[in-house]
Amino acid sequence: MHTLIERLEKVTNSKELEEARLNALGKKGVFADKFNQLKHLNGEEKNAFAKEIHHYKQAFEKAFEWKKKAIIELELEERLKKEKIDVSLFNAIKTNSSHPLNHTKNKIIEFFTPLGYKLEIGSLVEDDFHNFSALNLPPYHPARDMQDTFYFKDHKLLRTHTSPVQIHTMQEQTPPIKMICLGETFRRDYDLTHTPMFHQIEGLVVDQKGNIRFTHLKGVIED
Repeated sequence: MHTLIERLEKVTNSKELEEARLNALGKKGVFADKFNQLKHLNGEEKNAFAKEIHHYKQAFEKAFEWKKKAIIELELEERLKKEKIDVSLFNAIKTNSSHPLNHTKNKIIEFFTPLGYKLEIGSLVEDDFHNFSALNLPPYHPARDMQDTFYFKDHKLLRTHTSPVQIHTMQEQTPPIKMICLGETFRRDYDLTHTPMFHQIEGLVVDQKGNIRFTHLKGVIED
């Protein structure tokens, strides 16, 4: 059994370490075979042999843990050497690409801004009036259900659409109004095609009678 520890000392990588472990501690390993031999012994001879096996097994397990730690440190050091990064190379790497979602947002803003639309962001946390009542969603509308909306204890909620921004804008500004709003909205939807957080965009144009016509909407859509 001395040879087990000697073999362990020569191990240089994880694969060899596992082979050494199985050879010694596996179901068909050396120690399993030694313990199996106990059934052929009796009395003091059996007890003495069992103590000897147990002693060597403990010694091997202790040596194995030490070797395992050394192998892990060695392989980590070797991997870090292989993956070493030359930071000077980053000077040639372009980092000006944007996330597809942000890219889409920017394209939308770039389209509407020259047409005179002002970007309004709004708050992610809204009250019942701006999120529901002012948008003609009565108290018993399904959208108000706890299963569909994230509510807070103080009667606030996470906006379920960007439409509350329209209400705030009309309360705070006077016509003419040309605005767009885009941003995060929240609903209790979670499946293969939905997540609790998603994005919406909408626009609003308000002006005096005669100054705004259906043709204005058609022109924006066709552009």
